[in-house]
Amino acid sequence: MGDIKKLNVEEAQNKSVAEDCKTTEDKKLSYEELENIAHQLSDQARSLYARVQQLESNALFQRLNYLFKVVDKSCTFSFPDDFVKKCAEEIIEILTIPEEEHESDNTKDSE
Repeated sequence: MGDIKKLNVEEAQNKSVAEDCKTTEDKKLSYEELENIAHQLSDQARSLYARVQQLESNALFQRLNYLFKVVDKSCTFSFPDDFVKKCAEEIIEILTIPEEEHESDNTKDSE
């Protein structure tokens, strides 16, 4: 429900920017008007980027859930051993914290 409201707000912003552009095509835009449009587009780009990040995160968690299900149900459905092994390796890869982040956390703690 919240996603629909966000999309409707973004669509309204798109229409607002498009209407601003249509009404001002006949005349030259002032610096302030251009600056306002640039800020609107920048805000829209930021919100769309945040939405993409959220969707990518959701997709990762959903994939991780399915990988766990494959490993959990491997005996029931008799998946090939190499497939189950690849799924388990991918789970480990996703859950493993990269070394550079781990090291930077240690240096922060020592300070």
